[in-house]
Amino acid sequence: MRTAQRLRVATNPILPFEGRPMSTSSKRVAVASAGFTPSAPVVGSRQPEALFQLSLLGHFNLSGPNGPVDLGNKKLCALIAFVACATSEPPSRETLTTLLWGSHFEVQARHNMRQALTRLRRAFGDDVFVNSDNTLVIRPGLFHCDVTSFETLIHDESRQTRKAAVDLYQGTFLANIAIPEEAWTDWLTAQRQRLEDLVVDGLIRLGEEEEQIDAPALALEFANRAIAINGLREDGHRLIMRSLAAVGRRAEALRHYDQLATRLKRDLSVEPDAATTSLVATLRQSRAPRAEPGPAQDPQSPVAAPVEGMPTARAEAPWNGTGVANAMAVAPAQREVRAAGIVAEILPAVSPTQSQQGTLPSIAVLPFQNLGGDPSDDDFADGIVEDIVVSLASLRELVVISRTSTVAYRGRQVDPREVGRALGVRYVLEGSVRKGTASVRVAIQLCDTETGASLWAERHEAPLGDLFEVQDSIVCNVVAGIAPNVRSTELERALRIRPTSFTAYDHTLYALNLINSLDRKTFLSARDHLDKAMAAHPGFAMPVAWAARWYSIWIGQGWSDNPKADADKAAALAARAIDLDGHNALALATYGHVRSFLFHDYDSALVYFDRALSACPNYSLAWILSSATLSYVGRGADAVRHAERGLRLSPYDRSLFLYYNFLGIAHYGNGNYEEAIKWGRLSAAESPLFASNLRMLAAALAAVDRLNEAREIAAALLTLEPNFSLDTYEQTRQPFRQPEIKTRLIAHLRTAGLPA
Repeated sequence: MRTAQRLRVATNPILPFEGRPMSTSSKRVAVASAGFTPSAPVVGSRQPEALFQLSLLGHFNLSGPNGPVDLGNKKLCALIAFVACATSEPPSRETLTTLLWGSHFEVQARHNMRQALTRLRRAFGDDVFVNSDNTLVIRPGLFHCDVTSFETLIHDESRQTRKAAVDLYQGTFLANIAIPEEAWTDWLTAQRQRLEDLVVDGLIRLGEEEEQIDAPALALEFANRAIAINGLREDGHRLIMRSLAAVGRRAEALRHYDQLATRLKRDLSVEPDAATTSLVATLRQSRAPRAEPGPAQDPQSPVAAPVEGMPTARAEAPWNGTGVANAMAVAPAQREVRAAGIVAEILPAVSPTQSQQGTLPSIAVLPFQNLGGDPSDDDFADGIVEDIVVSLASLRELVVISRTSTVAYRGRQVDPREVGRALGVRYVLEGSVRKGTASVRVAIQLCDTETGASLWAERHEAPLGDLFEVQDSIVCNVVAGIAPNVRSTELERALRIRPTSFTAYDHTLYALNLINSLDRKTFLSARDHLDKAMAAHPGFAMPVAWAARWYSIWIGQGWSDNPKADADKAAALAARAIDLDGHNALALATYGHVRSFLFHDYDSALVYFDRALSACPNYSLAWILSSATLSYVGRGADAVRHAERGLRLSPYDRSLFLYYNFLGIAHYGNGNYEEAIKWGRLSAAESPLFASNLRMLAAALAAVDRLNEAREIAAALLTLEPNFSLDTYEQTRQPFRQPEIKTRLIAHLRTAGLPA
C-alpha cells in the first residue's frame, strides 16, 4: 500500500513544515515552507548577470543565453522553482521526493526523483547543483529569480523601487503549475497567499502615498490593482472610496460601499469593519473625507475597480476602444447601476449556486487495467485516472463521477452500457497500461453508454524512465481529446431531436455550431439559441460566457452598429458568467479577452487569464485567447508559445480558423511575417469570412512586399466590411498597446490598400 503523506504548511516564512518521508518509518522530515531568500540586488546595484532568468510570478517561464528553455514537464519546473525559492535550510532529496511524488510507491518515487535530477543536469550542466550528500542547492549565480527580486524591492523605502517591485508581480505565483500532490498543494497555497499579501500591501501603500500628495488618479489606479488581486481587502476599497469622493464622485463611492458590504456578507458572513463604516458615515454627511492620510485633486478620473463581477459603464464617456473612458484602471469589473441594468435586460436573477448538473453530459473514468501484471504499476495507472478526473472536472463542461464510485469496476471487463445504467452517465472512459522492459504503453477509449460504441481511441508509448512525464502527457492529450468528441456527439444528438425539446446545453452547442459559420444571418440565429439557453437554465455559466464571446466576435467582424453598447453587454455577460461559476475557465478567459480586446484593459485581462489557466491548465481556449493579449502588450515569444499550446490541446477544434488566426497575430506581433502569413492562409482556408484574420493577413503580406496578394485580401475584407476605415479602426478596434507595433500595423494596412 502507499505510504500516507500529509505535509503541514507553515505560513510563517521562517518556519518549516513537516512531512512524512517515503519510507514507513515515523521519522519526520523538515521541508522548507514559505520564505524565499531575498538575494536579488537592489535597484541601481551592479551584479553579475545570471545565466538563466527564472520567472515564477505568473506563469513559470525560464530563459537562457539562447532564448526560452522548455523543460517539457511541470514537475521539473516545480522542482527548480522549489529549490530556487528555498531559504536558509536547503531542501533534502527526501523532502523533494515527498513533495512531488508523495502519493507514489517509495521505489517509483525515488526513481522519478533520480530521473528528474538527471534531466536537470542535462539541461543546465552537471554542476547545476552544489555537491552535497543529501541536500540540493543551486549553483550561485546560475539563476536570477523574479521572486527574490520582488521580495527585496517590495521592502525598500524608496517609492520608485517599490513601484518596480509591484510591476514584477505578473500574476499568481506559478499559475500554470498544477500538481495533484497534497504536499505540493499545501506549499504552493501558502506561497501564493504570502506573495499576494505582499503585493497587495505594497500597492495600497503606494496608493496612500499618492493620495497624500494630492494625486487621486494614481491612488485609484493602485487601489484598483490591489483589489483585482484580493477583492476582500477593505483598506483597498476604502482607498477607492476616498479617491472617488476627492474628485467629486461621492455617489459612486457610496455605491462602491454597498457592493462591498453585499460581498462581505455573502462570502464571509461579516459586516464591513469600523474604519469602513466610519468613512461611509463621513461620505453620507456630504463632507470630503480625510485620507488614511490626506485629500486629493481632480484628475482625468480613472474608473473605480469592481467589488466583483460587473464592468464599469459610464454613459458620459465616448467609446474609443478604451472602453470605460480610460485604460488606467487595472480592475476587472464593477457592478455599476447602468451595467447591472444591461445584465437585467439579458438575464433573470439567479443564485450563482444553482445546480448545473441536470444540464451537462456526464462521464465516468473507470480504473485503468494493468496488463503488465506487476502490482506496483497499479500506482501509475491510478495516478493517470486521478489526474484525468481532476482535469475533466475543471473543464466545467462535464459532470464527472468521483473515483470512489468507479472503484468497483477495477479488474473487470465491463460493457459501457452496464456502467451507464449503473452510474447514470452518458459516457465512459476506459483504458489500460502495459509496462515493458523499455517502454510503457497506455491505451484509452471513450464510449457512448447508450450504444456501447467507441467514439474515440488513442494509444501512447513512451520510454520507461520518464514515467511522470508520460503521465502528464497522457492526461493532457486525453482531456484535450474528450471534450471535443463529447461536444460533437452531443451536437449530433441534439440535431436528431425536436428544437422544442432542446435543453440549455443543446441550445448552447447549437449556437456554437452557428457561430463558427461566420455568416451574418446565421450568426444572429446563434444569439437566439444562446438567449434560449440562458432562459432555460439561468444558473448555467456556459451560454452566458458564449454570449459574451458572441458580442466580441460581432464587434470584431465590424457588424455592430453601436460598438460601445455591445462592448458593455459583452463585459456584463462575461462578468455574470464568473458570478455564476468563479472557477469556470471559459468565463474567466472570456472576460480576460473582452477586457483586452474591447476595452484595452490589458493588465486586468492578464490577471483573469492567469485565473483561467489556474482553474483549468488544459483548457485550449484559455491558452489561445491569452496569446492575443500577450501579442497586444508586446510579449511576442510568450504569445507564440501560448497559441501553440492552445493548438496542441485542440488540434481538431471546430474553431480552427480562430486558433490559426491567433497564431498569425502572435507571429505578426513578434515580427515573423512569413509565419504570420502561413497561419493566416490556414485560417482563411478554414473560414474565408473571419475579418480579424483578413486584416492580419493583409498586413503581414504588405510587410514582406507581396502587395498584389495583400490588396487581394484587403478587397476581400472590404467585401465583408464595406465601411471599414483605418481612422476608425485605429481609434477603436486596433488592439496593440505597443506603439511600434501599432504604428507598423496601420502602415501595413494602408500599404495593402485599405481606405483611410
